[in-house]
Amino acid sequence: MNYAASTFSSNCASCHGPDGGGVVGPNLTDDYGKNIKTIEDIYTVIDKGAAGGAMPAWGQRFHPNDMVLLTSYVASLRGKSPQMAKAPEGEIMEPWPDAPAPVLDQGE
Repeated sequence: MNYAASTFSSNCASCHGPDGGGVVGPNLTDDYGKNIKTIEDIYTVIDKGAAGGAMPAWGQRFHPNDMVLLTSYVASLRGKSPQMAKAPEGEIMEPWPDAPAPVLDQGE
């Protein structure tokens, strides 16, 4: 298990389910978001929390680099098929942007 998956499992799975399908927190695998419209919003919600504290603010607990890794992991859950998934909540989100092509060092 990679670092971000382990962090999710330890800190997020109790509310969002081990596979992101949602328990008391929203389903992270569908195309709907309660507090997320863009991929960048994931970082903000993890950092500052949401829903009057129902989603805790983790910004003081995690290093910013770890937050980026966790954000990427949460974004990667979209489109997965969890065994138990909550019904959609919130508004439909736009598709995530395509990842930029890697930049190769040409020995400049």
